[in-house]
Amino acid sequence: MALTVGTDSYATLAELQAYIDEFIFDITAWTALTETQKENYAKQATRNIDKGIYKGCKYDVEQDLAFPRTWYKTVDVAGEIPNSVKLAQAYECISLTNFNFTRLNKQAAGVKSTSTKSASASYSEQSIRESKQGKRLDIEAQYALRAYTTLPSRC
Repeated sequence: MALTVGTDSYATLAELQAYIDEFIFDITAWTALTETQKENYAKQATRNIDKGIYKGCKYDVEQDLAFPRTWYKTVDVAGEIPNSVKLAQAYECISLTNFNFTRLNKQAAGVKSTSTKSASASYSEQSIRESKQGKRLDIEAQYALRAYTTLPSRC
C-alpha cells in the first residue's frame, strides 16, 4: 500500500530516498528492503515523529499529522510540510532499519539480562521502562526538528 503524504507520511518514498541519498551514509540495510518494507518504516517513522511535543498548533485542526504547524507570528510556508520534517523522517527510517528489535522485544518481555559464552548484557529498569513506551526518536531526527522542539506555546 502506497504512502499518503499528510495522512500516514510526511514525504513520498522518492522524497525520502533523495534525503537518504544526500544526507545519510550507512544505508546498507535500507537498500536491501523491498518497497513495501520501506513504506512500513516510513509510516512508523511518521508515527514516532508525531509522538513528540512541538511548538504551537497544527496548521489546520483537521489535519491528521502534527506538521505543518503554526505558532506566534510563525507559520510553516503555505501550510506545507517543512523539509526539516521530511529529513527527520528519513533519519528515523534509517534508525528503525538499523535498530535491534530483538533486544527491545527481550526488554519488553521483562528479560533483565542475557549472556552467551563470551558476552553478556544487562538491562536497567529505566531502559526496560523506555522499551515498553517505545523507542526514542533518532538523535539526528531530533536535531532536524530542533526548531519545533521547545516547550509548547500558545497558538
